[in-house]
Amino acid sequence: MDRKTAFAGPEIKLKDILEMKDRRVLLQRQMLKEHENSLISFSVMMAGPVKQNEMSRFLFSEGLKEIRKMLDQRNVKISKEHIEQSPGGDTALISCDIDSMKLKKLCMELEQDIPFGRLLDIDVISSEGNTITRAMANKESRCCIVCGKNGSGCARSRAHGVNELLDAIWSIACHEGN
Repeated sequence: MDRKTAFAGPEIKLKDILEMKDRRVLLQRQMLKEHENSLISFSVMMAGPVKQNEMSRFLFSEGLKEIRKMLDQRNVKISKEHIEQSPGGDTALISCDIDSMKLKKLCMELEQDIPFGRLLDIDVISSEGNTITRAMANKESRCCIVCGKNGSGCARSRAHGVNELLDAIWSIACHEGN
């Protein structure tokens, strides 16, 4: 994979991204209703209008392997797994038989322990349908991949341009040895 082609792909419109998010919420609710377990909602953070590209597919595949390995190593039973590929990016929903706070802490450890973990978006939803936040787990917000300040603040204010963010993604992913 080279920098020039890593982020190439079809551009997606905001309307399509919002529709995809709505669909993901419906699938999450359906899985929570069927299994009454904690739920991992996993995707890759990808800046800009191209969400499905060589880099996002690589990070999704490697991230999913790491999540499965973590769950297996801790003997966490997976009740159901749903993978969806779309122009808005790949998504995995994984229903797990484990306390949601314990699962959130495991997922935060994973995000911290693997070199490209900062690029993964691993949300945990309780069996009641509540998202378990980093604050609920007594952790600070994640840092911006460009400047190191509060990541959600930089995202809200659009402090960094798409190319600056893609350069940071490339740098972090290449640290993984690719």
